[in-house]
Amino acid sequence: MRNDSGDNSGLDLYLAMSAAWCSRVPVSLAHEAPIVLARIIDLGLRKDGVSQSELQQELGINQSRMSKLTKKLVDEKWLHVNQSKTGSGKKFMATTAAARDLIASLKADMNALLAGNGETFSPQPRRSAPRAGGKGKPQHGQVPFELKE
Repeated sequence: MRNDSGDNSGLDLYLAMSAAWCSRVPVSLAHEAPIVLARIIDLGLRKDGVSQSELQQELGINQSRMSKLTKKLVDEKWLHVNQSKTGSGKKFMATTAAARDLIASLKADMNALLAGNGETFSPQPRRSAPRAGGKGKPQHGQVPFELKE
């Protein structure tokens, strides 16, 4: 799509970045949001790894979606699962060297593509802090309602 000046560099940049992503990421992960995968990899770099519930809070993803996504990441050997050292039965996921290397090279490629636009890529969390409150509270943009009996 061209604007009035005939400049489509933004579209060209997007297509180049998308092609780089899809050509290097496993098929099962190619259509996942790059920012989510990069953030999971970053969080998995913590010393003891990260729990699935922590990932859910950090990324704002529901439990079902998070389970499916972490299974894909384990199957692709991007994450490995460790049992808690405290004996609580809690599982912690840690980033593998293969995932770290791939994400690092993708970031370098993306930054090279962005260099012509004077920008750089650095994934940011969707939320700066965990949500206040608990279940049952409306999310931003949701309207509370009552069921009539």
